[in-house]
Amino acid sequence: MSTQLMLLRHAKSDWHSGAGTDHARPLNDRGRRAAPKMGRFMLQQHLLPDVIACSTATRTRETCQALLNVWSQDIPVEYVDEIYDATLEQLIETVTPRLAEGTRLLVIGHNPGMEQLLHYLVPTDAHPALARGYPTCTLAQIALAQPALQAGTGRLLRLEFVKQLNFAA
Repeated sequence: MSTQLMLLRHAKSDWHSGAGTDHARPLNDRGRRAAPKMGRFMLQQHLLPDVIACSTATRTRETCQALLNVWSQDIPVEYVDEIYDATLEQLIETVTPRLAEGTRLLVIGHNPGMEQLLHYLVPTDAHPALARGYPTCTLAQIALAQPALQAGTGRLLRLEFVKQLNFAA
C-alpha cells in the first residue's frame, strides 16, 4: 500500500454563534449534518485513516468527532495547534513528520492552507473540479510516491464534495 494523505476541510461553521474568537467558532446545523454524511461515505468507500491530525479549532474538532462517531473505530487523533490558520509552508512542516510509509493520514484543517497544499501536491489539471475551490467538508485523497510532501508528486485518487454525495446512509 502506498502512503496516502487525505485532506478534509472542516464542515460548515456558524459565523453567528457568538463565539468570542475564530478559533472557538462551532459548526452550524448544515455542518453538523455534513460531517457525519462524509463519515458514512468514507466508511462505505473503505477510506478510514490509520491516524488523524486535526486542527485544535472548535469546528475541526467537532468535524473530527462526528467522523469518529460514525466510524465506531479506535483511530488515533492528534490535535495539532499548527494546523489552525496554517500557511502552505507550515502545513508541509507539520504534516511531513506525521506521514509514514504505508499509512493513510487524514488531516482536518482550514482554508486557504488545505487548498494550497492540495494544489502544491497535485497538478492543477488532475481533476476538472480543482478549479472550483475547496468548499467546506470536501475530501481529497492523494497517493504519495514517498512519505514526503514535494511539489507535484501526489496523484489525486478522489475529490469528494459533501454536497454531491448521493448514497444510501
